[in-house]
Amino acid sequence: MTLSETNDGKKQVMGVRRIIYGILLAMCVAGAQADECFDLYQLTDYQHAVEPGIIVAGTDTVPRHCVVRGVINRAIKFEVRMPVDGWNERFLMLGTGGSSGFLADTTAGLGQGFAVSSTDTGHQGIGLEFASQPEAALDYAFRGVHLAALTSKKVIQRFYGKEISHAFYGGCSNGGRQGLIEATRFPGDFDGIVAVAPAFSPIANGTLWNLMVYRAQQAGPLTADHIQLLDDRSRTACDTLDGVEDGIINDPRLCTAEHYDPGTLLCKAGQDPSTCLTAAQLDTVRQHYRGVVDAGGHVIAPGLMPGAEAGSSWSMWALTGFINPETGEPLDASISQLARNNTCAIGYTRTRTTILRPLISSTTGPILNGRRPSST
Repeated sequence: MTLSETNDGKKQVMGVRRIIYGILLAMCVAGAQADECFDLYQLTDYQHAVEPGIIVAGTDTVPRHCVVRGVINRAIKFEVRMPVDGWNERFLMLGTGGSSGFLADTTAGLGQGFAVSSTDTGHQGIGLEFASQPEAALDYAFRGVHLAALTSKKVIQRFYGKEISHAFYGGCSNGGRQGLIEATRFPGDFDGIVAVAPAFSPIANGTLWNLMVYRAQQAGPLTADHIQLLDDRSRTACDTLDGVEDGIINDPRLCTAEHYDPGTLLCKAGQDPSTCLTAAQLDTVRQHYRGVVDAGGHVIAPGLMPGAEAGSSWSMWALTGFINPETGEPLDASISQLARNNTCAIGYTRTRTTILRPLISSTTGPILNGRRPSST
């Protein structure tokens, strides 16, 4: 074999190697380009820190989907889940109740083909310490949901490579307030909004209600046995007011003191404390039924109506140690923080309520509510 032939053979081998390397490189590049979920991190910029997306295997109830998480402005966490197949070209954002601080279940709606997102609105946990920080307070009030909605849309449209046909929002309580804020301040964010039981314009009244309940429970704490006792007694007293004995109080408004007086449950000497109420506990009960009333006798926040005490929100507001099922944290811990933040440790009285109500309304109303404040 001549030297020329040897060199020709080496050139052929090198040529084959180049072809193979080129094919492998093209395969790698094509594979990287095809991973639309992982590549969502490329949406990261100076305002958004977006993690690489992860494909999650499907189950009997949740389809195979891409999940991506990130942070906006170093504080506002968000999460987006998108079905890999069968997307209905619609976006659903879920709000959070109470003081937020957690993400809603973003697997809800995936089975119906929605791309779903949620945000913690810029803080973690249901405590209210964040409220003392101006930027965090604004994130909770309205900015967090708005920015997370805009970012979620970018993520979804990048993943699918097409526009969203319709965007929807759903939330309850504070989540309902978030929805109404979106409708009034950022109407372009969503095509449809379901705002259930929104904690909206009565925010100051609700604050005073929380303070009243917290302090009453501290003075005369109720137990689950006591709430069941109230449920049984109110039903016995008012069930037949509609002419039918069926275990249901048809119209709680008719279950007045004439028919139902919780004072009859006051403990007698030697009585089992789980079957009656102490004087302090009776005062707690009456405050729940009465609501918040100012020095002039005006109802600021209405009380709870008699009936179904054991099956309603009494347990949430009246029982020490009630655990928020969404966050796993005790509700009374956040109410305690609310009391410290908003009342300067003053005692609850009707006169002080008259003074405190406009103060809370003027400071929090323009931020948390959707209405424009009245000009003066």
